[in-house]
Amino acid sequence: MLSKAAVEGKLSTRADGSKHAGDYRKIVERRERDTRRRDWTVQEAGAVLRRSRRANLTAKVTARYQGDPRDIKNDINAMTEALCSSMASIAVNAQSLASSSERVERNQSATVRKCGGDCHTG
Repeated sequence: MLSKAAVEGKLSTRADGSKHAGDYRKIVERRERDTRRRDWTVQEAGAVLRRSRRANLTAKVTARYQGDPRDIKNDINAMTEALCSSMASIAVNAQSLASSSERVERNQSATVRKCGGDCHTG
């Protein structure tokens, strides 16, 4: 049951430790505890990605993790920081471009006024 669910990507499928006895019950319960811990990592990562998708680029994974989940946390947080930085840079560049465009328009208008509307040469 659990192996099939894992292959199918059904992360919420669980084993019931109370249906087993002895050492096997302990193994099942330990496995379930680890699975819940893994699921929490995936759920928090997904929540941050969903908030980022909705333009909340300040979203971060905040829980403390060890090992691979810590690496995933760090990668997601670095990605959101880089995306936020890129978006800020784009905004600054867009503003600069708009200002430059306005200056060019003003200069062209002034030139046309100086020429009396007839700025063609030759």
